[in-house]
Amino acid sequence: MRNFVRPATAVACACAALFSSAPVRAQGKIEIYGVLDEGIEHVNNIGKARASSWRSSAGYLATSFWGVRGEEDLGGGMKAFFDLESGFGLDTGATALSRQWGRGAFVGLSGDFGKVTLGRQYTMRFYAQQPLNMFGTGSQSLGIFDNGFTNPRVDNAISYMLNKGGFQGGVELSFGRDSQNGGTNAAANCPGETIPSKECREYSWVLNYSDKNWGVVSSFERDYGGMVGTFAGLTSPDLSDSRLNLGAWYRFGETKISAGLIKRDQEGLAIPKSNLYFMMASTPLTHAITLTAQLAHQKYENSANKASQFALRGLYAFSKKTRVYLTASYVRNDGALSLPATTAQPATTPLPGSSQLAITTGILLAF
Repeated sequence: MRNFVRPATAVACACAALFSSAPVRAQGKIEIYGVLDEGIEHVNNIGKARASSWRSSAGYLATSFWGVRGEEDLGGGMKAFFDLESGFGLDTGATALSRQWGRGAFVGLSGDFGKVTLGRQYTMRFYAQQPLNMFGTGSQSLGIFDNGFTNPRVDNAISYMLNKGGFQGGVELSFGRDSQNGGTNAAANCPGETIPSKECREYSWVLNYSDKNWGVVSSFERDYGGMVGTFAGLTSPDLSDSRLNLGAWYRFGETKISAGLIKRDQEGLAIPKSNLYFMMASTPLTHAITLTAQLAHQKYENSANKASQFALRGLYAFSKKTRVYLTASYVRNDGALSLPATTAQPATTPLPGSSQLAITTGILLAF
């Protein structure tokens, strides 16, 4: 009988062969991993017709993706590592983020000195969000208010991170934050690496401290504009988009609560400055059921524009890798804002100043 090799095994073997061919005595390892997420959603109050809609889509709890990562022990406490991660829509199979390895493509070195990475990677804002954002990055998350929650990545970047005890500190610089042109946050048409030197640059820093049961987090990021076609109105290097993140979390027993503030100055908008306040809580009801709640409020300075959200999610874990979930998200807008209760596509934007409710159920499997 002819032997067949599964694609994942074949890829792993090929990558392992590349490592074994290098004239280095150190040992390496390769891992293939990913997440699959698909669900059904009901949304009301859509557009002028105030219509309701049922649909099936992906990414309600988390973006579907797969990746290949590996490391090699170089001795003396030093390691070389890489990570390639590709997002896709499970409902259609289409590649996400406008590129093959849109979720990450980087290589680096780590040791007692910390960790240095180069390539397309997370900004330092991501590491400030991690301990606070228990609701995740799905379609009913804080991405409703700030698309940076669902795409905290940049191209052409070099970063340095140091973790010592409970302290975490890091800096990152991108010489051209986004080479893709798709008219979205994930393809912003800002390749940079040109004169003037500030064009499409980005930098960020993070400084966090955590103990067993509590922590405080902070970060700052600034994106510089590029040219006429750059996304979000950042049509010149003299325009920028800045975010200051501050937050804290506390755990008592098995329950965790968090709170945070994002002060944003998005100079590409007519009303640039906004403050996003949020609180979250997560607690296990049984060994398999977890309940997570999110309360958020965004207010634009010197404006009537504001929006509030309340979201509640119940998650049942069949195992560590397979879960089903039920989520409800309610958004109320005031002024000229028309934020939806879900960011799933196609868009379900309500009328300015109105409210919307989205309810989803789905399944997530990690591998």
